[in-house]
Amino acid sequence: MIGLVARLSRLELVWETMRVTLQALVAADASWVRKYLPSSFVDCYSQRRWDFRLSQAEIQQRMSEAGQEGYWLLDQIEAHGSDELKALAEVKQLLRVLGEQFSRRENGDSGPRSPDQVKGDVITTPHDPEVRYGYKGGQGWVGYKLQVTETAGEARRFITDIEVTPAMRQDNQSLTSIQDRLVGRGVPPGKQYVDQAYMSGRHIAESLAKGIDLRGYVREGNTSRPEGFRLQDFQIEVEQRQAICPAGKKQVRWVRARPGVKNLIAYHVGFGSQCQSCPYFGPGLCTDKPNGRSLGINEYHDLIQARRQEADTEAFKQEMHIRAGIEGVVSEIVRSHGARRSRFRGQRKNQLQALFVAAATNLKRLARCPFLPSWPCRQLCCSSRSTP
Repeated sequence: MIGLVARLSRLELVWETMRVTLQALVAADASWVRKYLPSSFVDCYSQRRWDFRLSQAEIQQRMSEAGQEGYWLLDQIEAHGSDELKALAEVKQLLRVLGEQFSRRENGDSGPRSPDQVKGDVITTPHDPEVRYGYKGGQGWVGYKLQVTETAGEARRFITDIEVTPAMRQDNQSLTSIQDRLVGRGVPPGKQYVDQAYMSGRHIAESLAKGIDLRGYVREGNTSRPEGFRLQDFQIEVEQRQAICPAGKKQVRWVRARPGVKNLIAYHVGFGSQCQSCPYFGPGLCTDKPNGRSLGINEYHDLIQARRQEADTEAFKQEMHIRAGIEGVVSEIVRSHGARRSRFRGQRKNQLQALFVAAATNLKRLARCPFLPSWPCRQLCCSSRSTP
């Protein structure tokens, strides 16, 4: 979902935030602005500015100057401004933008941060502080994501949940809230079909606890390893604390991971120096490390492996064809109801827009039905495919 804003460069973002802040200061206390801010400063930042004609060297220079002047303005407000001026939302926004774009030293000097340091949950425009930069499928945009859930496997399909989320949020982070809303409305899915981005051992377990069978493909583990030496090729029995490698050797070490380890790793398994005498020891094979092959066992290893084995069956592949229907509803709400573009600013208003889109789509489908539908027990959830 593309935001109702212009896409700004980093320099344009700082300039525009300064302009918006200056406008708010003038509206709140014009006499204070005339007293404490030079007229040259006010004239400079009262107009929109663009950097498309500047060289890279000029952009770097102007960026440094904008940072220095932005912090000078904040210092003036802190030293001479009233509590009303300090509490302005635009002033707080300027403070955040400068903190995200610049690093300030103890002597008061500031310098632009590197691009790697300015990403994720950072403001991209002062006109809608909630839009974020998103990237998916080789395309980037400034705006939001749209999560859509509809009934599946029936002749009459209806949208049961729609949610606008920040553009930088991973798709799998939205699954829990989607399921909670469906359960709260009394329309929990018996089976929920999702794409690979939503599948994980934790989500499978949490869904089962809610009475929901989460259906989808789980990403393969250790894809950097050659086939035959990946995690799924090992015989692992978590309850017995036993692992057997493809060559038939048992592990020599099985220890619990420290709390907080990423990827929900629960156990570390090692095969030790015995790997050096294995015919599969060497570059491009199982391992070439003197300490032997090591594995990280997920907390939900058994659930993940069971789903991977099931996914290899022809019956599962045929069953997953049902999820293809979500592409139709995404196309419908984008082409017929303009769901790809925001008509408002702010996530709450865009959520209202999404709800109207879903209601209009359902009413159109209901009008084509000879009688009121009964809610099917199966639903599917799409990724944010309505975004560019």
